[in-house]
Amino acid sequence: MVHARGSLLTAFLALVFGLAMSSGAGAVIVYECNNNLCRINPDGSGQAQITTDGSPTNDYHWPSLSRDGKRMAWIRHGGLYLGDVNAKNATGPITGLATYAVIRPDGQQIAVIENGVIFTGQYVFVYNADGSLAVNGAGLVDPSFGWSPEKRLLIPWTNEASSKVDICSVSTDTTTCLTRVASDPARNLADPSVSPDGGLVAVSSKVNATDVGGLVRVYSYVLHDLLRTLTTGFQDTNIAWSSDSKRLVFQRGLSLYTTTLDGVPGSEKLLVTGGQSPSWGGEESATTTTITTTTTSTTPTTTTPVVTPSFKATSAFRLPANLRCLKRPAKLTLTYLKPGGVTIDRVEVLIGSRRLVNRSGAAARRTVTLKRLPSKTFTLKLRVTPKGQKAVSASRTYRVCARR
Repeated sequence: MVHARGSLLTAFLALVFGLAMSSGAGAVIVYECNNNLCRINPDGSGQAQITTDGSPTNDYHWPSLSRDGKRMAWIRHGGLYLGDVNAKNATGPITGLATYAVIRPDGQQIAVIENGVIFTGQYVFVYNADGSLAVNGAGLVDPSFGWSPEKRLLIPWTNEASSKVDICSVSTDTTTCLTRVASDPARNLADPSVSPDGGLVAVSSKVNATDVGGLVRVYSYVLHDLLRTLTTGFQDTNIAWSSDSKRLVFQRGLSLYTTTLDGVPGSEKLLVTGGQSPSWGGEESATTTTITTTTTSTTPTTTTPVVTPSFKATSAFRLPANLRCLKRPAKLTLTYLKPGGVTIDRVEVLIGSRRLVNRSGAAARRTVTLKRLPSKTFTLKLRVTPKGQKAVSASRTYRVCARR
């Protein structure tokens, strides 16, 4: 308890806390709770109710935060609203027919599902932040979607060859599948969510297209290949990423769970019961606790093992030579060299800020094949982390041959 003589300090801390809350800069998860909207910190602290006037006939649902956590879209009894993280300073209703909403990460547009008025079915609409209509789109095979780094919608799309549902990056009018960013010949994919660094896309992988949810799986957004399965649930859905692209929150039944990108099925943690439709926004602070499955100590020490000078990233993987241009379509193979004396625990491959590969455990000790690379000059960065040691990196610039 703070005594009277500390009243000035108390007032100062209250002011600082109030400013932090109003800025929306801190990481927070917002979700549906008993016809209202609630918030909770990613570590499970700070649970609070945002709204109090929701009811079964006038409920709040589908909150969606911008990446910086300063803007939030939500639906109330069909009405689409755009305001701040406290559900204040709202514009709306922008439309009165909304059943699902996802704000674009930069907060400038909101994509919604609306029930057809003239024709039955569910259709995609996109509204600008000022409330004006931007896109009157096509129907959906699954009531979910997300946003790509290119500011296009990612939509579940039936694969005619497999009769399964893939995830497609679609044209602006949502009528054409431009790129299949994730697919599975044996399962149906939904709820696409791209990591803030643009390198990964998480999906709900379902046995049947009509299932409520499935397994949370992560694909490379650039290469479109399946990287790992994160959960054991058969009804996991509504996935959102932390701003550092290291953790995810998702809905399972009427509860919210979190897991890490390094997580394995069964390592997911209960965050809160009685919650649905989570959205994660705001920057992770330097003091935010990061859950990990590879450490047994939570106290930093100064005795962290250091990589010996002789070990380099290229001791683990051979980077192809760059003396000649790469033939189109560009393709590279990073051969695993089985280095002695160390166990490779993680390998990452990046082009700029985009992460093409992020493997850990046994998967990190395999040759990496890169396809669908840029069609011009690019610099590839290889980052390798031996078990119990610091990461080391190597970079190499490649040039793609001109078209003939």
